[in-house]
Amino acid sequence: MSNERTFTIAFVCNILGHGNTYDEWSTSFVIAMSMIEAISKIHIIVPPPKEGKVAYKLPEKCIIHGILDYDHPINMIKAVNLIYELECDSVIVVSGPTAFGNGIVSNLIGLLLPLLIQRKIGKEVKIINQGSAYTHNVGSLGYSGIVNSMKLLVVRSIEKFIFKRLKTYFQLGYYCNIVEAKLGKNYVGGLLVSDYIDALATLYLNNMDNSIELKRYSSSDHIRILLHGFWGPQKDPETALESVQNIKLRYPEIHLTISGGINNHFPGYLEYFKSLLKKYESIIDAYLGYVDEKELAKLFLENHIVLMPYRASGGQSGVLEMASFFENVVVCSDFPEFREEKKSDLVVLTDLMNFEPSLLRAFEMVDEIPNIIHVQNKIETVIKNIKNFLAD
Repeated sequence: MSNERTFTIAFVCNILGHGNTYDEWSTSFVIAMSMIEAISKIHIIVPPPKEGKVAYKLPEKCIIHGILDYDHPINMIKAVNLIYELECDSVIVVSGPTAFGNGIVSNLIGLLLPLLIQRKIGKEVKIINQGSAYTHNVGSLGYSGIVNSMKLLVVRSIEKFIFKRLKTYFQLGYYCNIVEAKLGKNYVGGLLVSDYIDALATLYLNNMDNSIELKRYSSSDHIRILLHGFWGPQKDPETALESVQNIKLRYPEIHLTISGGINNHFPGYLEYFKSLLKKYESIIDAYLGYVDEKELAKLFLENHIVLMPYRASGGQSGVLEMASFFENVVVCSDFPEFREEKKSDLVVLTDLMNFEPSLLRAFEMVDEIPNIIHVQNKIETVIKNIKNFLAD
């Protein structure tokens, strides 16, 4: 992007307070884009605000248009005309098979939306793909049965059609390689390196984004363990809880915190999760439920070890990116996605069968956690990667 002029961007997505899926990532991405001097204005096309959800004030460059109504899918087409009227220099759409609410129709229209926008405005539209039917084993993520198999075929057909015609960027080289192997090189627009992006929202909301460094919160002699995530069938919290239970017999000073919401695509998972909380209540020191984005910085700064027990990977992990930014020790299931995301030796990759010995190994690494977290070098990495994406 040239420094001689400024640019305006239309960004179609969910953000905190407007929609659910990928809202935290997209909010961080918007905040990061607002830090780029060459960008003068960001028009954010999102669903209307939901009652009971916190809508945060974003940087001045950001203008929110809450017109993407997933409850009335046909009305989503209004976004096409709005973007045409805005006459932005660039249009970016955050997409995925479940990015546009819970309805089948809204998600199908959402997948086609970038193509409709491009045909209307006559300019290139870039897609940031947060999940694809080609890169994910949807059965292992909890989407099973005949109906979901039929949806899979439809989604793959649409994605193949879209990938060929619009520049689609994946967040992992691993996914670029999968799509290229299955469909061909022309179906991959590029790689959007997303290192550390997920931490930008909580930094901004705590006025930490201009800090040079952060201090880890002092604590007692307890080793503080965090089990945090967006809970659903692809994760295995019981393996982590059983590991902590066994280790706590030898190390009673462990302090365990559990936090995170339930994946809205699997509402029945809530009852199972509640049963786990009951079964292991004797070792759980704090259960926080859904944690507001603003509180995430404190959560990661006050804990030492972060547990990530996965049965299957759902894509790039926001928890791993957050833990990497705040330099926690992480015990994480070994999948190709997380191998690519791993940024330091503080991340211990393992399988579920060896989760407990890997947690013991993590105990030995707690002394390696820095007390000072350097902020600006990581933010500079985020900005550089986004500039490369925008300039491509």
